[in-house]
Amino acid sequence: MELPRLSGSGGLATAVAAALESGAASRTLLVFDFDRTLTNGISRPGDEAEIAKVVRGGEATVAALRRAHDAGAGLFIVTARRPARLSVEQIFASLDNAQAALSPFFPRGDCVDFRFGDRGGVPLARGGSVYASGYEKAAALAHIVSDQKRAGLRVFFFDDSVVNSYVVATSAARHMAGGALAPAVAELTSYWWDSYDEEMGPGPTMGPSPLGTADSNYPDHLRHMLLAYGVTAAERDARIAAYRAAGHVRPSVSRGVGADLARVEA
Repeated sequence: MELPRLSGSGGLATAVAAALESGAASRTLLVFDFDRTLTNGISRPGDEAEIAKVVRGGEATVAALRRAHDAGAGLFIVTARRPARLSVEQIFASLDNAQAALSPFFPRGDCVDFRFGDRGGVPLARGGSVYASGYEKAAALAHIVSDQKRAGLRVFFFDDSVVNSYVVATSAARHMAGGALAPAVAELTSYWWDSYDEEMGPGPTMGPSPLGTADSNYPDHLRHMLLAYGVTAAERDARIAAYRAAGHVRPSVSRGVGADLARVEA
């Protein structure tokens, strides 16, 4: 199984353009992670004057989202932050400030906590087109689909975390099985937007995600996910060596997805 990987600061803009060209925008759902996917890491006061510092991909990303929005595609944010109203409100605050260039594309609504799915459901929070799901992004995606109440949808998911991208690619169908959701999705594509070139290339445009942090894609238990997105063992080892040589290493911390992933894939 080889899953689609994006690279470079223009990766998302190119993929969004391809999605719009390949089918009807009215049946297209574009679902984005927020931190380090739509944003460019941690911004500082005044950075909002330079779009490339606060939006990953800069003007190209903004233009692609504007085109999708104007064409009638549905745009959503699903963050891995805790599934609580406060998390959604934090995203709203970012859209009011540093990421204000993105605000017109993501309609808001009242923030609510709820559960979705069988056997007691998965905890989620939502405010309009913004969801907070923890690591249950596949469940949030299923709720977005269920809310459309129509079939033939084309769903495209984008995340900088190889874990989230892989789980959506491999587990979303389980959350959508049965009822009206099974035939609702004609196409599901889960992109991993690999940030390595932007972090470690000759002209870095993102701050690095040090080894041993929650943002790192290189713990041992993620090897099979990297491979599914085309990063071989040798390439993974070379990347780890580059991070180490540049001093981008911190004491190991739990990403919090080991047990979650085992449960999601069970």
